[in-house]
Amino acid sequence: MANLDHAGLGSPGPAAYAGSGTPVHVAFGPRFAVVPVFFRFIGTFLILVAAAMWGLPGSTVEADLVLIKLGASLFFLFCGVALVMFHHAENVPEVCFDPIRRELRVLVKSGDGQPHVVLRRGYDSLGRAQFRGNRVELYDFDGRLLIGLRVTDPARRTALESQLRQLVNICN
Repeated sequence: MANLDHAGLGSPGPAAYAGSGTPVHVAFGPRFAVVPVFFRFIGTFLILVAAAMWGLPGSTVEADLVLIKLGASLFFLFCGVALVMFHHAENVPEVCFDPIRRELRVLVKSGDGQPHVVLRRGYDSLGRAQFRGNRVELYDFDGRLLIGLRVTDPARRTALESQLRQLVNICN
């Protein structure tokens, strides 16, 4: 990366990108791999509890308790479905690192399945990038963390590092 001026804006035009022009896509995911499994387990348990409230022996069907039982079972059902779907692959936003436009974009799929850009940030507006193990962290000029991504694929990590090396300050 070129030397930065005192305002942190950098040189007016970075050098042309010399690597592959293929954008790198990285999906957001949980910080720990056990989190989605834990949420799915608890969600499944809540769905089963919602059904068991009506079917297990010993559940009384008195008129004044039916509304309370209905409300509790619907609450458990909706919370269980939400926990099961929380880390579903279709709901995960995706980050696209585009070397041609020199920007990163955060894409979210809408109800019709088409991706929509919810955040667009140029490489020249990034302060630094840091590669730690299987994580990539992008920081602003003032040191604030912008995005932390888990990149488990070594080929994708290498492509992303070679793409950012020419345009963003990389720290270890």
